[in-house]
Amino acid sequence: MSIGPVVTRGYGTFGSIANVVLRGYTAAEEIVSVEEAPSGGWAFLNRYDGYRQVRRRRKRERERILEEIREIEDKVDREIAELIQKDVSSEAREAELSELELLVADTFSNRELDAARVYSTKVATAYARASIQGNFSALEAFEREMDRAEEEEFFMLIAMME
Repeated sequence: MSIGPVVTRGYGTFGSIANVVLRGYTAAEEIVSVEEAPSGGWAFLNRYDGYRQVRRRRKRERERILEEIREIEDKVDREIAELIQKDVSSEAREAELSELELLVADTFSNRELDAARVYSTKVATAYARASIQGNFSALEAFEREMDRAEEEEFFMLIAMME
């Protein structure tokens, strides 16, 4: 059972739990794991998946809050809560797009663009546009392309399984 590269404090590199146990270095504080990076492909995609998961979680939370607001019996209180939630949702969406803008700006390079082209030409075009223009319209278009690409991958996976 391999645990990947493990670096210990001054004891060398071990490739499996068995080696760690056999050499007597079983104390948890003696083992420091080495962070592993993607070995190929489009590195941006890994970071975007994290962004997408957070975005979906936040969206579900906003939907849950809207459901709770709809259950408020007093009409005036419900309308006030809806208006407040609309403003909060709008601000949250702007914050999400700002996060995406930073993510794109932080990762964009010719190498990343080439990797994006391998993933999808439409996604690569949207990625470049989002990086160059950096406005919310371009970022939203990029999000839509990424969502479409994910959906296509999902359907292809389902088709392969049948």
